[in-house]
Amino acid sequence: MQAQNQFDWKLIPKSVKEIFFAIRDRIIDIKKKYGNLNNYGYPIFQDVKEVAVVYGLMERFGLSESDIANELGLNRVSIYRLKQKIKKGKAISIFKDNKVQQIEVSHNELMDIFNELLEARAKKDVADIRQSKVVQEFIRNPRRRWGITKHGEYFTEREINRLLGYIERIAKYIKANHPELPSNPDLWTEEMISKILDEMSKKLGWSGATLRQYKIAIRTVINENWFANRVGAAVSVANPKETYLPYEILQKILKDNRFSDLEKLYLKLHITTGAREGYSAKEESSMWGLRWENINWKEKTIKIHESKSNTDWIAKLDLFFKDLPDELYKIWRKAGRPQGRILETLGITTVNKFKNFLSRLMKKIELYYGDELQERFGSRRLVPHDLRRTHVVYLIEAGVDLQYIAKSNEFQFGVGWDDLNTLLVYYARFTERRRALEQAKVYLRFTGTVPSELLSKIGVSSIDELKQILNVLA
Repeated sequence: MQAQNQFDWKLIPKSVKEIFFAIRDRIIDIKKKYGNLNNYGYPIFQDVKEVAVVYGLMERFGLSESDIANELGLNRVSIYRLKQKIKKGKAISIFKDNKVQQIEVSHNELMDIFNELLEARAKKDVADIRQSKVVQEFIRNPRRRWGITKHGEYFTEREINRLLGYIERIAKYIKANHPELPSNPDLWTEEMISKILDEMSKKLGWSGATLRQYKIAIRTVINENWFANRVGAAVSVANPKETYLPYEILQKILKDNRFSDLEKLYLKLHITTGAREGYSAKEESSMWGLRWENINWKEKTIKIHESKSNTDWIAKLDLFFKDLPDELYKIWRKAGRPQGRILETLGITTVNKFKNFLSRLMKKIELYYGDELQERFGSRRLVPHDLRRTHVVYLIEAGVDLQYIAKSNEFQFGVGWDDLNTLLVYYARFTERRRALEQAKVYLRFTGTVPSELLSKIGVSSIDELKQILNVLA
């Protein structure tokens, strides 16, 4: 276990631990009765399985001779000699049936015995998820699958136990509620676990964030390809429980002289793009990475890069605020048509300044509009990421289907998710006219008008005709 400084015995299946600790208890009893092992005069091992467990823990789980010796209360040299005898094919002494016996076992024979102890005792069900082969593989190599983080290349013992806790709760739920299904993670399928998690979420009242954590644990431990593009970000915003900035409060802020022009512009830009903040990203991305050269002034769009999912998408700048493209254009021209970060042109020149600016802005909203937020959400607090959530909520309020929101690179709104809602299976039904209709919903909801090119794509000549179509589709 190269990821850990101290071995965690909780990670070992019960079948192996029982044998190992039986050896340890026997050694303790011998020392109490005889003073030391030399006075005892017999081998401490009583079965070939015991030899296999000690050897297997060193070979499969990376425990050293010192680790084994310290845990059993033996001299390290004795464990070293045992290991060398096995490697060289020499006979091992055991004390069985009240007599000393010499057994000849090879590396492969002992590992076969050890592997049988590790494997699930029944094909369908397991008493301990650590008997599952897929769980054992994760325990042996708990490498972070999605890059190196500040916590290191491998998961810590605490993180491993937390992840396995999610898997264990799923297995117990299956045993208790669906005995016809396998509780052995080796036999799980993505479809089966998707249904089980949906059922658990409804029955236990999970939030979208809780469901997401279970799916992340499954991807980390069982199969990293499961739930691809649908870990659950869309689920939690469809019926938002977290705080966001309601449109009516935003309109008050935009007319409030206590907020600067920069603060108002930033709110409109962040909510329009739906991007993450980006100030913790290694690359230029999200809000921090918005660049002038990525604006298409004719189309009134801006390209956004998202380093977390390594994707780009296009946002429509006039989607919620029809004056936003003109505001940005005037700033760009006045600054001499620069290239580079938009925020730097606005005077936010460093990441720290960006963090401080956002922190002050959120506190300001809380100060002046916290009572209204408290009444609506039960919380006065607003954090920068709530502006990303606000983008999605506005689209949902406008009646846009979740699959259109998720596929932001196609529809010029959304949040560039790498984990999309399951409704994306309907992507094949998307048409150019339908895309235009979805965009028209948003324009009507927030600007009261619809660009003529959208009306043309839909095949109508007036907003009244458009409203008749939308009423039919509702």
